[in-house]
Amino acid sequence: YLLGPSLLGRFWPGAEAALFPRESLHWLALAGQAGLMVHMLGVGLETRGEVFRGQARGAILVSSAGLIAPFVFGALLAAYLHGDAALFGPGVGRSTACLFLGAAMSITAFPVLARILQDRGLTGTALGTLVLSAGALDDLVAWTVVSALVWKFKAETTLLLSAAFALGLVLPRGGLVDRLRARVEPSTSRWLLPVYFVCSGLNTRFDLISGPRLWWLFLLIVAAASLGKGGACWLAARAGGRPPDEAAAIGVLMNARGLMELIILNLGLAHGLITPTLFTMMALMAVATTFAAAPMYE
Repeated sequence: YLLGPSLLGRFWPGAEAALFPRESLHWLALAGQAGLMVHMLGVGLETRGEVFRGQARGAILVSSAGLIAPFVFGALLAAYLHGDAALFGPGVGRSTACLFLGAAMSITAFPVLARILQDRGLTGTALGTLVLSAGALDDLVAWTVVSALVWKFKAETTLLLSAAFALGLVLPRGGLVDRLRARVEPSTSRWLLPVYFVCSGLNTRFDLISGPRLWWLFLLIVAAASLGKGGACWLAARAGGRPPDEAAAIGVLMNARGLMELIILNLGLAHGLITPTLFTMMALMAVATTFAAAPMYE
């Protein structure tokens, strides 16, 4: 954000052009996508079937609520805003806009959930197992929706990401797979994956959110995403018999979106589904909900 068009490019465009020459952006994108492929393979490997044992009913209840409610909110918002050239690309149909924004609202940051729970020693607890199970189900469904969009827009990158995620799901755990992962994933996460965040920051332009209407729309997006995801998961957890504090924790954690959200948004931007304006608002929403998860959990 700071070194891209939002700040440095606005006040010192020559410095931004020197740091990120146009011809270098293609190679940055390729490096980021390489890191992303390894990351999605790791996410698939982390989605273990045994986490569902004993928590299947609660996980399905929370996951369903956390998928359906934000998807409906996102679809209704897209239907209302469809036709606005400042938000959706030319030629994007209403149904496509609804499907895309609904999926983008529904995503959960499974790796973020796993890290928060691991840092707090909750991975093996009933609460941690339920949240991980629900988050894994959310990601499976969200990537199914994204893959459906792929066939229409021929997004080769998404096909490769979906293939990497699916490969991680079916690869056997232990032995050679774990040894290779231990060698490759740390360096990839340290050097290549951050490049993807750099590319996302360069695509974000705060100056495009100008005027009261767009700022109100941004607040509406944050509210719809948080109430649809966090609120629905909280209600589902309460309906499943969870005490109020645990239900609130589940809702807060499920509302984190993180990298998974940025993946979908970058794909939508690259293939003309959304404009840089809507990308910026959705990216800021993803950052806000992700950063809020840990402190709100506490």
